[in-house]
Amino acid sequence: MFAKDKITKATEFSFVLAKKFGGVWALNQLWRFFRFDAIIAKLLKNRNYEVDIERLIFTIVANRALNPSSKLTIEQWVADDVFIPGLESVKIHNL
Repeated sequence: MFAKDKITKATEFSFVLAKKFGGVWALNQLWRFFRFDAIIAKLLKNRNYEVDIERLIFTIVANRALNPSSKLTIEQWVADDVFIPGLESVKIHNL
């Protein structure tokens, strides 16, 4: 039996959501290449933040580069439009 014999019609398939990732991925690669993540981690190593400050700073930078708007819209931008590696959501009060 071949795999093609097991393929069935996807009658109940519905597309739910897709987030943009290309621009964020490219910026994240540059961010790591220039070691901004390591620099920020070193500067904040003795602090006990409840949120990942480095990822929040990256998100603000990425937002300014890819979708320039106020920081008040970043929460919605992350929730609806883009995937930020290492960050599920952003709360305005964390910015």
